Amino acid sequence: MNRRDRRRQLAELPKAPDLSARFANDVKIATTLHKQGRLKEAVDVYRKVVKVYEGHPDVRVAWSNLGAALQGLGKFDDAVIALKKARALKPDHPPPHHNLGMALLQQNKLEEALESLTRAIELDPNFHDAWVGLGIACEKLGDMGRAEDACRRALAADPRSLQARFNLANVLRQTGRPDAAKAELEACLAQEPNFAEAIYTLGRLEEVGGNPAAAAERYLATLKLVPQAEPVHNQLGQALQALAERDPEQARRLAATWRETYPDSPIAQHRAAALLGEGTTRASDDFLVNQFNPFAEIYDEAMAAVDNHAPELLLAALGKVLGEPTGGLSVLDAGCGTGLLAPGLKPYAKALTGVDLSPGMVEKARARGLYDSLEVAELTAWLAGQAGRFDLMAAGDVLPYLGDLAGPVSTLAGALAPGGTLGLTAERLEEGTWTLLPTGRYSHSETYLRQVLESAGLTVATLHEEVLRREGGEPVVGYVVVAGKA
Repeated sequence: MNRRDRRRQLAELPKAPDLSARFANDVKIATTLHKQGRLKEAVDVYRKVVKVYEGHPDVRVAWSNLGAALQGLGKFDDAVIALKKARALKPDHPPPHHNLGMALLQQNKLEEALESLTRAIELDPNFHDAWVGLGIACEKLGDMGRAEDACRRALAADPRSLQARFNLANVLRQTGRPDAAKAELEACLAQEPNFAEAIYTLGRLEEVGGNPAAAAERYLATLKLVPQAEPVHNQLGQALQALAERDPEQARRLAATWRETYPDSPIAQHRAAALLGEGTTRASDDFLVNQFNPFAEIYDEAMAAVDNHAPELLLAALGKVLGEPTGGLSVLDAGCGTGLLAPGLKPYAKALTGVDLSPGMVEKARARGLYDSLEVAELTAWLAGQAGRFDLMAAGDVLPYLGDLAGPVSTLAGALAPGGTLGLTAERLEEGTWTLLPTGRYSHSETYLRQVLESAGLTVATLHEEVLRREGGEPVVGYVVVAGKA
């Protein structure tokens, strides 16, 4: 049936003597579209059905299905309106309360979701899906005891529920019971061997438990099922980095397999090259975007967890050279990330610009409300068109993703106005020029940094060692550098 035929049929509905039969048929038309994934068409039909059959005793079914289809389209506000309508039409019917609760969960309206899901369970104490939803809501609210109870009640309602068992494993993991969590995850895999999330979570448990080899094997097994999951590639790189400290040969063997198996993964290619000691001159754009986009939401918290002091160290060094800020400078936060430097740079700026390659990181920076403009761009390409524009440029944590610095530093210097100042951080290399570390980051020697800065026409005002952050509990020593342009 095409769209015109459906419209003609719906237009004739009020004239139909067998209204209940026609209602059932037309809801079936909408649900068929819904099941086929043709959500926009399904929504269109559901909307017409709820309008035409407004007084039908079962129209709540169409309202409820309309809400579910709108959820599938990501239109959560509209979905909540439809689901509240379904609930109001039959408040003692459990499914609308459950559906509404799940829509509210997607909006992160946790207390309201909890209320709706609790009501669904009050109406039907064996409502498996509502118990699952309640467990998720309680976990997000931090009520882990109630979350565990909800997961177990869901399993009592349906002992073969993979979702309930997996959620229970996550609650057990978060409450410090790794062995119990592993047992639940293994039970999931006994039932569904290709459950990628369960395999990945077992890898995380192995990694946290100090077994990077077993973790790496789990991550490789996960990637066989979801080969384009870059966050899994990233976690595998972390596990292999830890393994390289214990068993370098096994780490190299697994890294070689990883790189060969996933030639299209920028993270696999870059991190494996680092582990195999095959230096590249810089991290690729694709690597940086895939590394940082999924990381953007938790980046600030992750940096705090590793005692990342690089931003305040760089700002302190700039302050000593520049003195008190007067707010009159054109300032660039180069590789701005989520904007950790912005609060310290803003007082210097008549205009503060941020540039980063990762759209996700730029959106987090934008949320700070401190930048006058933000650009999603590869830094050196963007700077090529900004000759002499900036009085002050800060490049925090940019150099660790560049090996050969001659070209990038020259480009940075070219964008500085006469008398301008450049601040940057780098990880320390004892000797040589630069190297690609097993972490996938680059380190540079002091001699090399001075050389490239001077070759770019910059005069070093200060270059000193600091502990920038911690990696695996160990201090990462680097350089904080401020240089000026005559």
